[in-house]
Amino acid sequence: MNDAGTMDPKQIFMQFVTAINGHDVPALAALMAPGHTFIDSAGNRTEGTALMEAAWRGYFAMCTDYWIRTDTVVSEGSIVLAEGQAGGSIHGTERANARRLEGSDS
Repeated sequence: MNDAGTMDPKQIFMQFVTAINGHDVPALAALMAPGHTFIDSAGNRTEGTALMEAAWRGYFAMCTDYWIRTDTVVSEGSIVLAEGQAGGSIHGTERANARRLEGSDS
């Protein structure tokens, strides 16, 4: 929290990361501002919490092992820049394969 009692944008971003990795759609929706706009890598826009809830539910159903990892997160004012990786597969096998490569069963 900052001095004004509002959450730091970097903290909000990290909560999004946690919610995404947990496939926690209610938590994602709670983090979205009323005018939330999502723009994907192809430039497609989805606006509003209700549409984004449906979109995340559909994406998590399609890509059951979707994950993101942040290696670096920096912020200045209301701008957050993150560097890392994202992955997953339509058949839900990528996360299990990554764990095997890392030598972890969790």
